[in-house]
Formats: sequence, structure tokens, C-alpha cells
Amino acid sequence: MFVWIERQYIQATDQRLIAALAERDDLIRDLNLKREQLTRLQRARTQLLASISHDLRQPLQAVRLYAEALNRYLTGGGFSAMPIFLKEDGTPA
Repeated sequence: MFVWIERQYIQATDQRLIAALAERDDLIRDLNLKREQLTRLQRARTQLLASISHDLRQPLQAVRLYAEALNRYLTGGGFSAMPIFLKEDGTPA
């Protein structure tokens, strides 16, 4: 069976197909850009969190050690546990 299709119909269909493919290509390009942006942002976030973690961990560790030493001093643990920057009477050096 032969079906007669008008040339204008084929051209219109081709134009819609070409437009749909162009739109798909634009969407793929946009998705690739967004993926690259997301990758850069995730890398920056990881670096920021690592930096914050390190910057907070150092002084908090010092405070924790000082608090432990002070607690030992106050609970009768003696001065052997006190940091070197305190005198025997507990006053700052």
C-alpha cells in the first residue's frame, strides 16, 4: 500500500524534529555546565570544611587539655598534670 505524503508535511515535520534536536542539545549543554559548576562547588565546600575543621580543632584541643589539667588540679590531682605555663600555686607564669 502506498501512502501519499505531501512535501510540505514532511518539511514541517523535519523542521519540528530539527528544533527538538536543537533544544535537546541546548539542554544537554546546560546540564553539563551545571554538573561542572556542582563539581567545583562540591570541591570548594570540601576544602572549606577541611579548613574549618582544622582551624577549630587546634584551639579546641588546647582548651580541652587546659580544662582537663585544671580539673585535675581542682580535684586534687596535683600539679604534675598542670601545663608548663602555670606556676605551682596555679597562677599564670
